[in-house]
Formats: sequence, C-alpha cells, structure tokens
Amino acid sequence: MINLAILLRTDEQLDAAEEAASNAIDILPEKGRELQVCEGHRALGSIYHQKDKTEKAIHHFEIALAIASSLGCRPELIRIHISLADLFFEECRLDDAHAHVEQAKSRAVNDPYLLAHASQLQDMLEEAKSETLRALDTFEKFGAAIDVENTREFLDEIDRTARGNGLGSSHT
Repeated sequence: MINLAILLRTDEQLDAAEEAASNAIDILPEKGRELQVCEGHRALGSIYHQKDKTEKAIHHFEIALAIASSLGCRPELIRIHISLADLFFEECRLDDAHAHVEQAKSRAVNDPYLLAHASQLQDMLEEAKSETLRALDTFEKFGAAIDVENTREFLDEIDRTARGNGLGSSHT
C-alpha cells in the first residue's frame, strides 16, 4: 500500500495517495515492521508537502526521522533529510534547509546517488543568493525602496545561514 501511495502521489492523485499511506500505517504492526512504518510516514510527509500542508508534512517527516534514527537506517535518514531540506527551501526557511542538506550530505558520503541529491539542494541554496542579488540590483535601479529593503533582509538571512555553516559570505 505504501508503494501504491507513492505511485498515486507521482500521478498527483493526492487524496487517494494520502488514504493509501494512512491505511498502510494503520494496519502495520507496531513491532517488526518499523521500516515500513517509517516509509509510510515519509510518503505521507511527501504527500502533504505536495498538498501544501507544511505542518502536517513536517510532522510526518519528523516521525519518519525518529524511526529511521532508532533503526540506524542511513539511506532512509538521507532521504528524509533531503525531503525536509526541499520543503524548507520552498518555504524560504534557509537555515533549516541548509541544516538538513548538511545532515544528508554527512550521511551520504558513500552513496553517490543520494549525495548528488543533497548536493543539488545545496546548489539551489547558493543559486537563491545569486538570483536574489540580481533582483536587488533591479529593484535598486527602479528605486523600489520597499522591495530593496525586503530583498536586503532576505540576503541577510542567506548570509547568516552561510556564516553559520562556515561558508562565509557578504553581499555589500
């Protein structure tokens, strides 16, 4: 049923996907099938993310993260961290996104495929700064004071994220 939920989500049949994943979790026993329960919660997190239900998505990703951590299942941990990084990036919560990218990368050193996914997200974070700098330049040329101020605040957030993660950055 979890695989069905994933297929339904891919086909954008989100209500049916949510029902399949929820039913799968409900019928799985508490002991002996923890990995499947973890996968079910990760699937629900992805479904809720796609449905723009951020808090529900985070809730299910965190449950999956706790289960995967208790099992020591590194590939699942990496996938969950990548999913959370993607969600937080879309929500412009760059500190959180970067923290999950770093968690994924640190666990994926021996998995080139998952490491590539984590690195792709890191590249997106870096691209966000480049695009924001271009927007700032345009806003300044047009004298759009409020947009300039908001964009500078966003750049400050990007810089705090970079400094906090040892990347060093300046936009002035």
